[in-house]
Amino acid sequence: MVLVAAELAVRYFSDVSFLGSSRDLFTSNRFGNVRGNTPNVRAISFGEEVFTDSEGFRVPSARYTYPDASARTVLFLGDSVAFGPGVPEEQTFIGLLRKDHPDWTFYNSGVIAYFIQDYKAVLDVVLTRHKHISDVYLVYVLNDVTQISAQDLQSVGEQHKEPRVNDLTQNWVDQVRKVRLISRANEFLSNHSKLYVYLKGHISDPGRRYFFADWQHYRNRQVVSEAIDAIDAIATRLKSANVPFTVVLSPYEFQLRAHHDADDVDVLLPQRVIGKHLRDMGIRYVDALGWFQADGARNGADYFLRFDPMHLSSKGHEVMYRGIRELL
Repeated sequence: MVLVAAELAVRYFSDVSFLGSSRDLFTSNRFGNVRGNTPNVRAISFGEEVFTDSEGFRVPSARYTYPDASARTVLFLGDSVAFGPGVPEEQTFIGLLRKDHPDWTFYNSGVIAYFIQDYKAVLDVVLTRHKHISDVYLVYVLNDVTQISAQDLQSVGEQHKEPRVNDLTQNWVDQVRKVRLISRANEFLSNHSKLYVYLKGHISDPGRRYFFADWQHYRNRQVVSEAIDAIDAIATRLKSANVPFTVVLSPYEFQLRAHHDADDVDVLLPQRVIGKHLRDMGIRYVDALGWFQADGARNGADYFLRFDPMHLSSKGHEVMYRGIRELL
């Protein structure tokens, strides 16, 4: 009874979101051998109802139709941050752009768990099917740099870890989650218990843990080089099609904390590394971290889902929307 009461209290008196998505949201081999969102599906993602169109792009509702004669067509490439889990579509930055420009077409091709190599496969298919793309925006998240999960640091980049950073990643959590039974229990509870998400967030600090897990990879030249090559391939493809291309670097929650417990670590390293390469290649980009810092919220966590390292809250999507609106 105590657990039930606690669960109800967290559900109704906190802003904690469920984690995970309906299995039917995803389909294998949607773009060549790359998985994608299921077309024309109604599913649940992070506790929020989501809909996709005939190509698997997120849309406001099952009955949504794009403008018949679009004045402009903008394609967004990205992973879950672009997809916008846990937030109603109308409150995502793409949904807000739709309201601003009802005569424009916005394609949200974001797919949860994508990384940089997957975006090219999506782009190739979209450019084949749609000859009228006006602009392409890639929402780059810091974990896009590699397919290696932030929960598994045993291969690429392992040898480069410093003792201080190694401590910050809280590897005990990662080791526990490698036990299959515990991993399955974690997945089930994350999807069904907000109390579990609340307690886990307080105990393990996922914002800090995920950030440093992904931060590691930016010290590995080979990993960064492969990511940059993937972005360059996208830029080259779009240049040949004469389509403007912009990369938006989305920050992690930990980078917006007022006081870091890691003053000996360059928390802006990922943006510095990627930004330098993009400048050298002449690719237009913007570091969205500046948009959030300029917004001036006292608590940077307000821009993200509760206990979430990277997924934006409605407030975070509002900031992203204003920044991209100016770019457009």
